[in-house]
Amino acid sequence: MLKSKLQAFVLLGALYMVSGASTAAAAGNYSIPIANAVTVIGEFGGYAWAGTSTDFGGTCTWFMIGTPGQGDYGLTDNWNINGTNSSDWVEILMSSGSWCGVTLNLIAPYHTINIFGQGGDDILRGGWASSAVNGMSGNDNLHCRRSNCVIDGGSSNDTITMTTHSSARIFASTGDDGACITNAAGTASGTVFILDGGGQTTSDRRCGSGTNTTTGWESNNCAPCGF
Repeated sequence: MLKSKLQAFVLLGALYMVSGASTAAAAGNYSIPIANAVTVIGEFGGYAWAGTSTDFGGTCTWFMIGTPGQGDYGLTDNWNINGTNSSDWVEILMSSGSWCGVTLNLIAPYHTINIFGQGGDDILRGGWASSAVNGMSGNDNLHCRRSNCVIDGGSSNDTITMTTHSSARIFASTGDDGACITNAAGTASGTVFILDGGGQTTSDRRCGSGTNTTTGWESNNCAPCGF
């Protein structure tokens, strides 16, 4: 039923709400409308959708990112996804998955989606279409899974996770931060291009290194990463 509704909106070239009220946003920016919720972003019917749920995928408030009928999986521009000042979970899919009764696919990287956590202790997981993951304030868990992604922890104590990518850049910024850079198998420390701990505290911990720059970390300790 939910899938058929989304299909109808794709055919009509309009936005439709599965639950709640729908609103259009100016191309390029979307602010998550519900605090303390999980938002999953993926492709359905050739368009990019953001589904926000407070019951972990039971029911969703849906928003179509982009302008219907203009191709590129609904992404006609680079987009910024803005969290709330509470604790948000934002996930850009890396593979197909079911969310609120709809099968979403990964978004091809013709354009990029940047995530800005704003306030609160957030979980932000960038996918194939991600170019930047920004924690901003709060104790955030930050992940990025694209080769040239940039992670910026912002303030507070953040945990950053990434698999080896030769062109990725990590900036932990302020706070007592930890970075787990794993190899492709996820069993040992890996490398990124820049691994910058910020250097403002005495407790920044890294597991991994930067092939261009490794600076601002007080310890190299992989034990908290599980290996």
